[in-house]
Amino acid sequence: MTNARSAGTNSGATVTTALPPAGRWGARLAALSPRQAYWAFVASFVLIALAHAGVNSVSVASDLGRGGIAFRASEPWIWEFTSVLALIAWLVPLLAADAALRARVRSLPARLVVLALGSVVYSAAHVVTMVALRHAAYGLAGWPYDFGPWGAGFVYEYRKDVLTYATILALAAGWRLLLARERRAAAAGADAAQIEPAAQTTPAAAPSNDGPSPATAPTFLVRTAQGDLLVRAQDVDWIEAQGNYVGLHVQGQVRLLRQTLAEMQVRLADHGFIRTHRGALVNRQRMQAIIPRELGELGVRLANGEVAPLSESRRAEVVRLAVGEQAASSSGTP
Repeated sequence: MTNARSAGTNSGATVTTALPPAGRWGARLAALSPRQAYWAFVASFVLIALAHAGVNSVSVASDLGRGGIAFRASEPWIWEFTSVLALIAWLVPLLAADAALRARVRSLPARLVVLALGSVVYSAAHVVTMVALRHAAYGLAGWPYDFGPWGAGFVYEYRKDVLTYATILALAAGWRLLLARERRAAAAGADAAQIEPAAQTTPAAAPSNDGPSPATAPTFLVRTAQGDLLVRAQDVDWIEAQGNYVGLHVQGQVRLLRQTLAEMQVRLADHGFIRTHRGALVNRQRMQAIIPRELGELGVRLANGEVAPLSESRRAEVVRLAVGEQAASSSGTP
């Protein structure tokens, strides 16, 4: 679709449209960066697990009371919450191991074998952590704690842990599928509404004696749940690769666009964006500091406080370009 521009506009400027899927939650999911999506899943799981532990504590106390079994009032809470806290402690390592397995092992039968063996390792880690927490809790209360025979205790706990283990992996897989579906929907909308470069309707301006004027920076039209949003390239802090998409980081929010980072690098090379990492482009005007590895993860701190990734192999080039930009600005060089 081509729109003719009226006089007084930036004729020839490219407007690219990104359409998240219909619906407020679909749009928010599609706009999440991989890191945000990951931590959203972790946070949701932790909250649900803690709520489940609270409900179970009340149920266990009620069952013991009806059965006439003597117990201390806080013991059911200690049992349930130490189990859940141990589960939470091993949640991130489990997700990391699952991601590594999916990346390195393509054969489904081989992956199932590794997952089966992993369930034993996961349960052992969970039981050891849980028992350590219970000893600590009982010790603080001045009570003795005895887990009982480890063999029988581990078998009992493994029967529960293997179900939890499978549930975590299934939920993580479902979360990935949901995100992929919403992003495909966003991509389909973007493809349907891609606006081609507009036709020029006014006579070309006479060339300046100072040389050719710089190309007009692109503007991106992002459709959100609140309406269409114009995102100008100069307003973008940095751009993050997300597969066949890029996330435009603008004022602390991420706007999803169906383009590869390589395509964006070509389009924005003349507009102050530099490649800092295989998964990131940064607006030079937003760069504030280079964070060395000694202070944590190597990165570029931006004016808004965000940190964009920086690879060691690109560090020298990024510094050279950033310093060169500053030198040109201070000397008045166009």
